[in-house]
Amino acid sequence: MALTAPLLVLTAAILTANAADLSQTAFLDVEERFFLSWDFTDDDITFEVAVNTTGWFGLGFSSNGGMKGADIIIGSVENGKPQLKVRNVFVAVIM
Repeated sequence: MALTAPLLVLTAAILTANAADLSQTAFLDVEERFFLSWDFTDDDITFEVAVNTTGWFGLGFSSNGGMKGADIIIGSVENGKPQLKVRNVFVAVIM
């Protein structure tokens, strides 16, 4: 089952979340460049991402831990403005 519709709601929350209000936190990499904060209620999940990058970041969700069927948020800064795009991976290509 695709998560695309709920993620559209989450993208707005990413732009407005206050990290101090989010109870869960984790670095997602060993270099501590990708910091994720989140909290949840019975109805909503709110995420905040802080990433040390000069380009873009990606954050994915899947029911099986793989790329196929995953919903992915891609974030970047374009012309000084934050941008979020939501994508679904229908087919995973293995090279």
